[in-house]
Amino acid sequence: MTMKATIKKTILFLGLLPISISAFSQCEIQNRIYPDGSMFYYIEPVNFYWTESKELKGGVETDKENYFLALRPSPFPEKPAGNKLKDDLELKLSNDSIYRLGHFDTRYMEHDTVMQMLIS
Repeated sequence: MTMKATIKKTILFLGLLPISISAFSQCEIQNRIYPDGSMFYYIEPVNFYWTESKELKGGVETDKENYFLALRPSPFPEKPAGNKLKDDLELKLSNDSIYRLGHFDTRYMEHDTVMQMLIS
């Protein structure tokens, strides 16, 4: 193989590499504009934990200044009890590490069929 052929193949490979990487991304960034005009960027929630009776989904939301972990437990408490959830969240990992995450907001969405907690 000549040097010219090798260089052409290398350039072709490097040119197609960014296309192939972007075509197989792991998540798609969505955006939402709120009534006050502010824009939030987010990824669709993915399963963190699930059993036959319980499920915890989560994703990331940001306004490009603050980043939040958006948790969606199922089943979740009814609206009056869920709105009282104001405490910080402690996560205990399988290696016995404990992380304390600050509570930011609890909201009910999609006609109260989803409860989402924003944790910072």
